[in-house]
Amino acid sequence: SDLLAMVRVRDTTPPTVIECPADLVVTADDSGQAPVPDIAALTLAVDCAGGVRVFQKPPAGTLVGAGVTSVSVSFEDDGGNVSRCGVKLVVRSPGSPGLVGCPGLRVLEAQSDCRASLPDLTAGIRVEGADGEVTLGQSPAAGSVLAPGVHQVVVSAVDAAGRSNACLVEVRILDLAPPRFSKVP
Repeated sequence: SDLLAMVRVRDTTPPTVIECPADLVVTADDSGQAPVPDIAALTLAVDCAGGVRVFQKPPAGTLVGAGVTSVSVSFEDDGGNVSRCGVKLVVRSPGSPGLVGCPGLRVLEAQSDCRASLPDLTAGIRVEGADGEVTLGQSPAAGSVLAPGVHQVVVSAVDAAGRSNACLVEVRILDLAPPRFSKVP
C-alpha cells in the first residue's frame, strides 16, 4: 500500500544582514535641513529562501534638521521574517562650530557587575568658530551604565546662535572577567 504525506516547510529564519553602513555625518543646507541619504542602497542582506525586500525609515530624501536622526533599514523575506540594521545620521548646522579633539575609539573594561560607566567624552574637546558661549553634551550622558558590546555615543556642541556640530564616538565595553560559579558540584 502507498502512503501519501503532505509536508509543509515554513521559513522561520530572518534574512542575514551582511552589510550595514557606519553612522553618517552630513552638513545641513542654508535652511538648516539635510535630506536623509539612501542608506538602504548601502546595505546588503541575504536569505536562503529567496528574495529580500528592503525598507528604510525615514525614507531617502526626507528632510531632517540639525541633530541626530535614527535611520532604520528593515529586510523582509517571503516568509515574513524581518531583520534590521540602524544608522545614526548626524546633521550639522551650516557654518557650525568646529570640534577639535573629538575622541576616537574608546575601549572600557566591564566591572564585576558586567557593566561599565561611560566617562565624560567632552573633556578635552575644543570648539572653534563658535558664536558666544558653547554648550557641550553627549548622548548617552556621562555616568550612563552600559552593558558589554559596541555603543555609539554622540558628542555635540551648540553655540549661542543655535548652530550645532557633532561627532560620533565608538565605545566598546569588554567583559574580561572569567565566569564565576555560584555552586560547584
